Amino acid sequence: MLSGCAGAGRLEAPDVGEAVGRPRPSPFVWEGAREALAYFAPIVMQEQAEGAGSLLDRPTRLDPDRSGSLADDHAFALSGGTAGQRPIFYVADEADAERLYLFYGVYYPADWSIAAGRPRVDHAGDFEGALVVVSRESRRVEAVVTQAHKRYYLW
Repeated sequence: MLSGCAGAGRLEAPDVGEAVGRPRPSPFVWEGAREALAYFAPIVMQEQAEGAGSLLDRPTRLDPDRSGSLADDHAFALSGGTAGQRPIFYVADEADAERLYLFYGVYYPADWSIAAGRPRVDHAGDFEGALVVVSRESRRVEAVVTQAHKRYYLW
């Protein structure tokens, strides 16, 4: 399991194989946060550009080249360094007496724009996520807050 530090909490990325082939748990049989994280996990659809931009369109682990810096991740990705790596999905959970707070995030080496064949890197290190708020009593989603490009969206 890979983990990264974010503020006072801890982000975890379970091995990709852990979730493959496992049936989705019933929403009424949660035994803990792991089951709730699996049950409410959003489906992530990623459109990939053709050309060099496609190397930046794949979610990857934080610091995929293990350099100790996120600033060089885009250069590593453009050189093909992340091509064989599995996508990583970061998760974290918190709870109080009334709600579960489930966080899901993906990291991209860079945010880019313009032409896919010659992408312009707008900024290195692009972490995007969603916070899912679940009522413990009804076991239903009360809110989803997504974050991308300095914008927050409430669903």
